[in-house]
Amino acid sequence: MTKATSPAQVGRKLAEMFARNGCLRAPDVKRRKSEGGEYHAGYEIRLVAEDRQALKELRSMLAGVKLKAGREFKKGKRVVLPIYGKDQVVQFTKLIKPYLPRAVAARKLKKCPA
Repeated sequence: MTKATSPAQVGRKLAEMFARNGCLRAPDVKRRKSEGGEYHAGYEIRLVAEDRQALKELRSMLAGVKLKAGREFKKGKRVVLPIYGKDQVVQFTKLIKPYLPRAVAARKLKKCPA
């Protein structure tokens, strides 16, 4: 993974990682209305790093664009880095959307609140 420095490079690199194997999780609005406080699902982006070095660079890129990642967790041989919260999800999607192919954006960002 090469080091990205400018916001455009960071956006392009994050979009590439998200398109490859990232995902957006959003709450079910109908379920939230019907269940109220019992339904705790929130907004989350999951980015997958192949190894610890890629994870370190990913954290650095996110910090460079003022996004705070959650605690990473292992999923198989890979490491998943979550980004929690509606505001952060909106900021992330605005950053990567110009660099995503249309088909990928339509498929992966359809639940995005922005």
